[in-house]
Amino acid sequence: VASHFLPVFKANAEHDLRELEVLLQSDAASAATLARACKLHRIHAIACLLMTADSAEFRRSLLASGRRLGAWLERRGEHGLALSRCTGWFDAVAADDWDGARTVARSLQRVEHDGAAEYEESYCYTPLLVSRLAADGAHDSERMAILARYRALEGDEPDWRLELVTALENADQTEYGHALEELMLAERDRFDELRAKDALPADELDTLGYVSIEGVALWRLGLRAGIALQSDYLFIPGSVLDAPPPHA
Repeated sequence: VASHFLPVFKANAEHDLRELEVLLQSDAASAATLARACKLHRIHAIACLLMTADSAEFRRSLLASGRRLGAWLERRGEHGLALSRCTGWFDAVAADDWDGARTVARSLQRVEHDGAAEYEESYCYTPLLVSRLAADGAHDSERMAILARYRALEGDEPDWRLELVTALENADQTEYGHALEELMLAERDRFDELRAKDALPADELDTLGYVSIEGVALWRLGLRAGIALQSDYLFIPGSVLDAPPPHA
């Protein structure tokens, strides 16, 4: 599936990140700018992985994304952030950067739902994950309340993210693995549709459309919770699951 343009996508991401750096260090940077930078780190990470099959640069790029979100939160706080769009937290987990992910999670659990920027079910999903890490498993009653709120929003179609967090709360190995597999199949179908409609830029389709950073993060979160998982899920390359954590 590797695109001949991956070196171009990698170089462009590096260039755009350099261009954004000064803005990101200032108070003028918006949450949208932060989200753009985190997406560029993902594109860079996946392009490196697909070009070389070497997970080291992949994980370094994701670590940088998570730390960038952490620096933003330390400097600017949580105001103006939509929780479901804080992808840098998933990047930190996918990079095996648990210290960075935990620090970010402690800030993100204070973010309130922004009805103008995100669907309520999208909001509910993220705190069910970040609160586990922020509290190291505490505050079970709060998570149960959010899970009930999330379940009440369930529609007719299966919501595999809802099934994932439910299985995680229940420590249900079989259901967690099944939900992760189904979520990755749904992601494949979503990107196939986007590709058919030419609805995303090529750099996103040829990177984010073949490797799921969220999937890698969910695999690691499951493992951390004591759930044994296979290492050959669609969109979750086994080569990134065994390498040692990158240095900050």
